[in-house]
Amino acid sequence: MKNIIIILILGLPCSLIAQTGEKGVIPVENKAASDSGTTRAVVIGISDYEDPEIPDLQFANKDALAFAEFLRSKTGGNLNEDQLMILTDSQATESRIYFALDWLRDESEEGDQAIIYFSGHGDADIKLHSQPGLLLTYNSTVQTPKITSLELSDLEDYLTTISLDKKARVILVTDACRSGKLASREGGSKLANLELAALDKQAVKILSCQADELSWESVQWGGGRGVFSYFLVTGLYGMADNNKDKRVTLTEIERYLEDNVSREVSPSSQIPKVIGNPKEKITKVFEDELAKVMEQMDPNTVKYKPIVQRGIEDETLANVDSLTRKLYKQFKEAVVANAFFEPIDSCADTLYTLLMQVAGLQPLYNSMRRNYAAALMDDAQEAMNGWLRSDPRETMSWSTKRKNDYQRFPHQLARAAEILGNTHYLYNDLKAKEYFFRARVQIVEMGGDSVSPDSPLLPPLLQTVEAGLKYDSTAPYLYAKKAYYYTYRNEHKIAAELMQKALDLAPGWTWAYNTLCYIYFKDGNYRKEKETAYDAYHKGILDPGILNNLKNYTQDDHQIDESKLMGKKTIELMDSRDEYDDLLSYRANQYWGSGYPDKAEKTFKKYIKQVLAGDDNKEKSKLWFPYHQLGWVLTVKGEWDEAERWYKMSDSIKENSLAKAGLFQIAHKKGQHKLAKKYLKSAIKTGYYKNPQTIVYDGAFLLCIYDWVDEVILLYSSSLELFPKFAPLRYDLGRIYLEQKNDYRKGISLLKKAVKLDSTHAYARYHLAAAYAHIGKNEAALKHLDKALEAGFDEFEQLAGDSRWSALCDTQGYKALIAKYKR
Repeated sequence: MKNIIIILILGLPCSLIAQTGEKGVIPVENKAASDSGTTRAVVIGISDYEDPEIPDLQFANKDALAFAEFLRSKTGGNLNEDQLMILTDSQATESRIYFALDWLRDESEEGDQAIIYFSGHGDADIKLHSQPGLLLTYNSTVQTPKITSLELSDLEDYLTTISLDKKARVILVTDACRSGKLASREGGSKLANLELAALDKQAVKILSCQADELSWESVQWGGGRGVFSYFLVTGLYGMADNNKDKRVTLTEIERYLEDNVSREVSPSSQIPKVIGNPKEKITKVFEDELAKVMEQMDPNTVKYKPIVQRGIEDETLANVDSLTRKLYKQFKEAVVANAFFEPIDSCADTLYTLLMQVAGLQPLYNSMRRNYAAALMDDAQEAMNGWLRSDPRETMSWSTKRKNDYQRFPHQLARAAEILGNTHYLYNDLKAKEYFFRARVQIVEMGGDSVSPDSPLLPPLLQTVEAGLKYDSTAPYLYAKKAYYYTYRNEHKIAAELMQKALDLAPGWTWAYNTLCYIYFKDGNYRKEKETAYDAYHKGILDPGILNNLKNYTQDDHQIDESKLMGKKTIELMDSRDEYDDLLSYRANQYWGSGYPDKAEKTFKKYIKQVLAGDDNKEKSKLWFPYHQLGWVLTVKGEWDEAERWYKMSDSIKENSLAKAGLFQIAHKKGQHKLAKKYLKSAIKTGYYKNPQTIVYDGAFLLCIYDWVDEVILLYSSSLELFPKFAPLRYDLGRIYLEQKNDYRKGISLLKKAVKLDSTHAYARYHLAAAYAHIGKNEAALKHLDKALEAGFDEFEQLAGDSRWSALCDTQGYKALIAKYKR
């Protein structure tokens, strides 16, 4: 006798499963299941997704639990605990779903029934060329869905193995995604639909709606259910038995669903569809259970709760000695507590090794193996998913506490791989992730960003990453770590290529975009840095890091209004996300950098108080940095004495040029000009202003965000005495006199000296040309415009909108220059 596989996939778009052809039923070979066979089921329902960017469903988990109740009933097959795996919400991780499907495949035998029920989101990763169809698991991520979801190609393998190798028949039942908006980009669900439609051509299919419709859910059905799922279960219990022969056929369930679902959602449209042998019998009706279901359809009655029978675990444990039972209980408790390797005499691993040698526990070997491996993987995968989601709690976690977590993960993943064996489909994935976390630990131990290019710790890092890539050459996270290696070596072009490869493998990965911007910054490639951030922004990737970069770029370009807008968006986005709540230092920095001094002061003080109250001396030794930042905040607020106090506290922990730069401003504010010059020279001597470009960055920031015109003029003018040949200083100062002070005499003088120092400075040439145009020196204006365009100035939109050229824009000379250079 051949098997039956009933695949119930709820929460997926209807056309995921639909075959082409006319509406109705398509005959398939009738292969009835044996009453003597064993029925097993995997029931999955996910309403609450971990990734906040994946829309939650309302009642997918309740639908799954209702279906599990049905399976425990006489009508559903009287399934007991060993025949039924239920995974809802946080239990339905990628690894646990795969393990459940492994169990179903391995345990099925001829004459059995295998039931798979999935209630949740279906989608496709349309950012990849192959556009693979996916079932989203609890820990799926929007940015990297393929890595964290159940691929439909894998589901096909399971179905084919059971239906062909074990001569099974498949029944697919789908309930379309009720949110109407899936996790990935528009079009993903339709592509997944097409792929699911090709699964197992012999399958009977019951679809919740037509391809262009939505499936509905509401509290009006069963106190909170999907309308299709609700009527599907009641129909299977016997409400669909139209001819009262105590059997429900495909024709009857189709008619029952169409009549009730279509009526209930009117005036909206949802028309279920059934494909298969119309005479196929799905369930046998038991009058006592049907009567209770009819009572339940009255919302005022108590919900039916069938009795759960004792399972194999209890039966197996009943046949072993009391010590083994005690050790088994301790093993399960240790797994739940994540006590994997310590204490050595009572940890999960020691108990697992011991129990796997007890012959009487053989019926539990597979479940022990899978459950232990899944537990070993879960917290490491959680950390991985946080990183792939660009959760700042992971991407910014260089603390000692997180380092200890990372040190545990490689051992856990290696042990999980060992338990499953090198022929298991997850083996290579586990090994690749093991080496990823080894690399993370190495980077933390090297000190993060403060790594010398010739550090002896770098070659081992590359070896670790290369070892991981041997297991999975398509792992974006390993290419990201390899990019780190080349960044530390100051080989930024190779680093950028590797980070771009990571992005190609995981399109939309926010952290990778941010890091690629950083690599271009380190390489001095301002154009590519800016292009990368705007590319992410225009693709709809909204992240405080990306927005902050755009704020800085517009700030450097003196686009004051645009810079302030980006700063505002940064704060609004950060304040709307819970994951930033505990990152006080980061939040304070963003408040300060975006023009919110009051919020910055409050958050800096909260962070400082938190560190001082703790026992982490290493963190306390780093307080010199937030102390100086708080000093800058108070300087902007005009609280000079208080600002001076924080600067000096910062300098007392660690002599630093940042505090000296702040004290320079305070001294000038107080009219102590001699002391101010001393502090400025000290700031240069101790490092911060050793590179005059830093002065330019600070000036642009203070000007754009806090409108410090006179203070920036003072900073630049004082710095020119120390860096008289640095053209960007004269360029920025010249523009301030032109645009903020309307002083064209001083502005032109500074710009002339800037282009004399650097004849290739295209922007200095341009603004000098525009200044000449403004004061009517047309010949000089066109001469310098020609030089600017020749040097690479290509902002033709800016040129067209610059009112200073209004008197020249219609002249032959101006038009000839534009025609010459504009392509």
